[in-house]
Amino acid sequence: SAKSISVVFDVHTLSVGLKNAEPFFKGKLYRPVREDECTWSLEGKSVIAIYLQKVNSKHEEWWPCVIEGHQEIDLKAIKPPPKHVNDLDEGAIPVIQKMMFDQQQKRQGLPTSDELMYEEAIKKAGKPPGF
Repeated sequence: SAKSISVVFDVHTLSVGLKNAEPFFKGKLYRPVREDECTWSLEGKSVIAIYLQKVNSKHEEWWPCVIEGHQEIDLKAIKPPPKHVNDLDEGAIPVIQKMMFDQQQKRQGLPTSDELMYEEAIKKAGKPPGF
């Protein structure tokens, strides 16, 4: 049961085992984690699922191993599945489409969507007196 399992993590280390026994593994993490955002659970009777929140989560970084010194995976052999824009959630699609449009407009020296909206608002409002 989960009560008999010991999972201990801090910013730089991880230890997993049974309580009051030597851990199955223990060591320094490949990169630091946000210890207050890490968690674990027992799935079924034999799988311990550990969620580690990386400190630098602004960009996706694949770790070659979780614990330093453990067997590393060949990161070059991993090909993440391509994501099509339409596979994203509904809120992300318009944002990405806008970014792609703005990027194309900038490359062509044309106004971005925000600049076009601003120009349209000025046209609708009419010219201010004195212009």
